[in-house]
Amino acid sequence: MRYIIENPKIYERTPPPGPEQTMLDSAEQVSVRRAVAGLPERERAIVFLRYYQGLSYAEIAAVLGIPEPTVGTRLHRAREKLRKKLDQF
Repeated sequence: MRYIIENPKIYERTPPPGPEQTMLDSAEQVSVRRAVAGLPERERAIVFLRYYQGLSYAEIAAVLGIPEPTVGTRLHRAREKLRKKLDQF
């Protein structure tokens, strides 16, 4: 996928986030961790392996001993559940 950059200022160095933004970011991270922890074990394991360990679908399938399409299905379901939980945030 190619992106056209229309604003060259995006390359300028941005200042570090202020204390308010840092606190909001931290609160958001806590909310995400809690939402992931609330997932069923089968989905939580896939989310952890994919987003926290960076494994591919094929690697997750090998680790868990399940077919690769099942990884995609469970990950999709987990993301939908997380989206619903985090929409409340």
